[in-house]
Amino acid sequence: MSGFGVGFGFGFPYGLDEGTGVPLPIDHVTAAALRLFEFQKERPNTETVMRTATTALQSIENAIVGAMLMVPLEDAQGFWLNIYGKIVDLPRRPTWTDDQYRFYIQTKLVALRSSGTAPDLLRVARRMVPETTDPLTVRFIPEYPAGYRMVLPDIAADLQGLAAELMSIATMAGVRGILVFTQPAANPNTFAFSQPGTVHGFGNGRFAHSVEVVGTLGNP
Repeated sequence: MSGFGVGFGFGFPYGLDEGTGVPLPIDHVTAAALRLFEFQKERPNTETVMRTATTALQSIENAIVGAMLMVPLEDAQGFWLNIYGKIVDLPRRPTWTDDQYRFYIQTKLVALRSSGTAPDLLRVARRMVPETTDPLTVRFIPEYPAGYRMVLPDIAADLQGLAAELMSIATMAGVRGILVFTQPAANPNTFAFSQPGTVHGFGNGRFAHSVEVVGTLGNP
């Protein structure tokens, strides 16, 4: 687990606490003994030395996991927030503050809890648009027999890939989604067949492009 400033490897994420979702530590002492070659297993002193050497590592990891159980995601910062990001496989971007990172970790958890329904997909999508954007402008349009189109306004270009990833996680396997990202044109009259400055004409002055999403929810 490089990137956390720790020189040894933790056993994440082998097993999660059912109540908190925090990863439980590996039994490194037993695991190390099991890795001994067969001829070494016949030498009791070798296993004793191995167990002694790994007990210190086990104690440190147990203490860290114990601390995590006392630091809920809502209060986690810095190192601990990075640990939560590692659990959900969402690396921190250099430009993200703790508050932003925590928000996107929580958004991925919303995606992971999705049942693939329209309300669940809208819940994920609406978390991705800026706070200043009216969430009702995020629109879900079903496309039968197994697809949908989701209109997502005002999402920054560097977050559109993350939006597509999270929507794929939240979408049922076998369902094809189309995400339509829209941005305002620099000139609101760009698509209007009328005189500049008027409110008449064709179009709404927004650019749009689409990205295909293939659902993974329910895949083994």
